[in-house]
Amino acid sequence: MGAGKFIVASIAATFAMFSTVAADAAPLPKLSAAEVATRMKVYDHTPLSPSVKPAWNFIGSDLMGCSRYAVELPVDGQNYRFVVHMPFQYRAIPVVIHVPTIEGYTTLEDELGAEFCSREVAFIMADVQPNDVADALGGPAALRESMIRAVRAMRTMVDHLHQNQKPELMLSGGIPYQTSFDLNRISTLGISNGTITAAMTAAADSRIHSTLLFALLSNVPHALAYSENSKVEQIRRNWMSSLGITSQSALETHLRSVFDISPMDVTELLKVKRVHQILINSDRIAPDVDQLAFYQEMDGEPNYTAQARGSWGHVPTIVMTVLFDIGAIAGFF
Repeated sequence: MGAGKFIVASIAATFAMFSTVAADAAPLPKLSAAEVATRMKVYDHTPLSPSVKPAWNFIGSDLMGCSRYAVELPVDGQNYRFVVHMPFQYRAIPVVIHVPTIEGYTTLEDELGAEFCSREVAFIMADVQPNDVADALGGPAALRESMIRAVRAMRTMVDHLHQNQKPELMLSGGIPYQTSFDLNRISTLGISNGTITAAMTAAADSRIHSTLLFALLSNVPHALAYSENSKVEQIRRNWMSSLGITSQSALETHLRSVFDISPMDVTELLKVKRVHQILINSDRIAPDVDQLAFYQEMDGEPNYTAQARGSWGHVPTIVMTVLFDIGAIAGFF
């Protein structure tokens, strides 16, 4: 069983140029709209009480000199930390809520935050999803619950933006200023593992205007069964041992009963949003056959755009794009 490959003949041409090789992932069964609605209910959240007034704690400036603030929000009995890069603007500004890769908060997030801030976009780094092997030791169901809470945390941040549209902030040196958020332009951005939370949040919350999905894990059971990410491989070995499962295909079958809704299942909900997908060729970490399946489902939709990146592998492609071609990401917003 391979992750599959797709070949790009010309990035400048239309994206009908994709063709798959060894596209051997079994497609997810098509869900009815009613079934999707039922399964999406797990992402319902308790709206943030207006009486909750989280502090915006100044934690320094980013690479572009924009102010950075830490904000903690309570979700399902846990506190989730967000880092906000705020441009110095007195007009309403768009907001991008970013979910990072399985590695969590890295220097790439600082690069992204500084770039978005320089473009007068508020950038919120949401390290909300599980990104440690220990998070999955309780089994697939425990990891699934953590992933559900991640979406609820994202929605809680959207609550906070609506309740705190004009935050009163302090610059370095204690200089006060006030900005405001454009509540009609709140978007999500996911990279690799973070695309799951970014996509599901956009599907679950009508207040999300758009989403960018870079190296999308559109089929969660398949990705967990076959991804060659070292953390996922360790998780998979643990699960197979504890469940008495001896093959990856059998594990994928089992995981479909646990992770019963994936980004691939919510394309109809996403078609009403602006969606941009960045695909990576020959990707064996975010299986490229799953990236392509989502592309094929969305291609031709008026609000959907896509582009392909080169064949440097998963991590090098992400790093090179963020460091040397950030416009491919930030330009969408």
